[in-house]
Amino acid sequence: MDVYQILMQDHRTVEQLFIEIEQTDDREVERREQLFGKLRVALEAHTVVEENIFYPEIDKYPAIKELVAEAFDEHAEFEQTLQQISELPTNKADWLEMIKELEEVVQEHVHKEEDKMFPAARKALPDSLAEQLGRKIEELKRKDAPLSFARRHQ
Repeated sequence: MDVYQILMQDHRTVEQLFIEIEQTDDREVERREQLFGKLRVALEAHTVVEENIFYPEIDKYPAIKELVAEAFDEHAEFEQTLQQISELPTNKADWLEMIKELEEVVQEHVHKEEDKMFPAARKALPDSLAEQLGRKIEELKRKDAPLSFARRHQ
């Protein structure tokens, strides 16, 4: 799989987790906590992959540079919102409201990537490099390499 297929697969996984969370009610505290944990891990791992493997390759192209800068800002917003959600009790209405706010921001980010960034990147990056990046991401996922946000704040 190339880098685009893998990132889109991650997007679908995150979308499914949002759906599962929204199907719970405030009596399902443990289920919500479990699903939120999966969502957080999925978003954080995806963000790290994009910021360390994909974005550095496409940031070299003027037509994509601005989209990459916006994506970094959106990732910072995800991180902040995830932290806020983690501090709320899952059986309160404002917890689910924050989940829905996060979902909207993530959906907007996904659309921007899939509708603007990926098509521009496909024009700029050789297919062989997209495949190579895809292999690199798959290898990281197989190793279940510890992914950290620490490098973002250097």
